[in-house]
Amino acid sequence: VLDTFAELGQDQFDDLLVQYARGAETIAIADLTAVGYRTDVADMAETVVVGTVLGDALNASFRRMAQEHLSHRMFSAPRGTEEGTQS
Repeated sequence: VLDTFAELGQDQFDDLLVQYARGAETIAIADLTAVGYRTDVADMAETVVVGTVLGDALNASFRRMAQEHLSHRMFSAPRGTEEGTQS
């Protein structure tokens, strides 16, 4: 993945790996906490599988919502201009 980013001229992701890793660790803690709610090994295994499949979709949704929220704050139009246009 990192090689592909580099081939596409997107080297900035190298500088952000620690942030991505921190986010992944937070998600992993939540995943394993969910597994820990179960006591039976078969139930734990099912939670891992279901949590991985549905959790990936959930995380992608949360990521998109956060990107939308933060992009407005970080890249909003300058005052005195309409969004998406320059005067």
